[in-house]
Amino acid sequence: MVGARKRQRRRFGKIRRISRGGREYIEASYPTPPEAFAKWPGLPQRQYKTVPPEYETEAESWLIAAERDIKLGIWTPPQTERAKRKRDSVTFRDYAQTWLKNRHKSTGEPIRETTKQKYREALRLYLYPYFGDRSMRSISASDVQAWWDGFTPVRANEGVSLEARRVNVYSTLRAIMRSAASEPIDDEGNTLIDVNPCKIKAVRVPAKHKIVIAELDQIKALCEALPDWMRLAVYISGYTGLREGECLGLQRRDIDLKARVIHVRRAAKTENYEDGSRKNVLGELKTRSSYRDAKFPENLVPLIEDHLRRYVGKEPEALLFPAQRAGGICSGQTFRNAFGRAKTKVPGLASMRPHDLRDTALTMLHAEGATTGELMRQAGHNTLAVASKYQHRVESHFDQVLRNFDADIIGVKGDKAVSKENKATQSSDLSTILAEMALPDRVRILKGLDPEKRLAMMRSFDEKTRIETMEQLLKEM
Repeated sequence: MVGARKRQRRRFGKIRRISRGGREYIEASYPTPPEAFAKWPGLPQRQYKTVPPEYETEAESWLIAAERDIKLGIWTPPQTERAKRKRDSVTFRDYAQTWLKNRHKSTGEPIRETTKQKYREALRLYLYPYFGDRSMRSISASDVQAWWDGFTPVRANEGVSLEARRVNVYSTLRAIMRSAASEPIDDEGNTLIDVNPCKIKAVRVPAKHKIVIAELDQIKALCEALPDWMRLAVYISGYTGLREGECLGLQRRDIDLKARVIHVRRAAKTENYEDGSRKNVLGELKTRSSYRDAKFPENLVPLIEDHLRRYVGKEPEALLFPAQRAGGICSGQTFRNAFGRAKTKVPGLASMRPHDLRDTALTMLHAEGATTGELMRQAGHNTLAVASKYQHRVESHFDQVLRNFDADIIGVKGDKAVSKENKATQSSDLSTILAEMALPDRVRILKGLDPEKRLAMMRSFDEKTRIETMEQLLKEM
């Protein structure tokens, strides 16, 4: 009788049967290569793979492959390989959803819900249809270029060109890919992708909408075409420069009739959520400098008093412009719809937008002699660091500006009290501010000036600024 043949000892690694939870398994293992510990600290002494008994050949193949890789000097830990396979399986949609959920400002604060909804729209309409189910690691620069070349607007949006919308969406794609290429996803410092595939040098396209500056009689006619409860919102925006959301977010406690000051502390906005629902809320203002005390001319006092008496609750938190049907916060869309109907009844305002009221107010205050610093404080601007050196202007000067404005509103003729010296200072201030602006902003403002003043501003610039400004103006005019 021939005895049973003894199982041969393996040249590399070992395979054995084990029992877990009452079930049989095949366990393959081999010692970790000694040289690997320097490159991957913390590795276990042995590498293991467990499979069901019927997959024993898979365990054999695993050992053969490991032995080969060690001999060739290309071995990597199975843990690293598993992590790589996991990275390879992450789709653009998976990563974008996580990215948006964890997105923060540079200050560490979470981004606002209104900002999130803009990202969601870009993803839903333009990025998911093209990249959504693609592996993040498979998206190349040529893929991004093909998406860019084939970009088509999904829906019309007044005043937004194809180029502008494409650049806006591309900035979202680039930010997502930048995070994927720079933010570690494990303790070893690995990133999801090796390089950012967004290589296109996209330049933001200036908006095509031409700002409409209303005259005082046009503002009055516009208000008369609006529902009674909404008229004051246009007067406030058109006379003080408040933004639409700032105006709709005002409460009784924000109005100081004695000092003729509006405390701007919050903004009304509509938040759209992932489940398709939406809600009107009172939220933070656009920037830190948006929190301000905006002055208003004396002619607004009786209008505000009448509005407070007729439409506003007695409690300090009562909204100045509550929604008339359901109560609560009035949506910006409700205001824009009413504004859109009213402007068609006023000659010269057909293309006006609600935000143009803000430009109208600041333009009129500028014409009355307000300095650049006073205008930026009134508007809550913060884009120009140089503006801070003008903030020490005395209150009496801006009070005189408002008195001049009041005189215009009621049609009083005669000399105004802003001196030639102040006018000259104001012109010098504006020239300095313009020179330090970003080129698109500088050109936008210059295009709104009359030719004589535009030429005077250009002459005050240094040679480099003057040349680049002239080149851009010639392109756009």
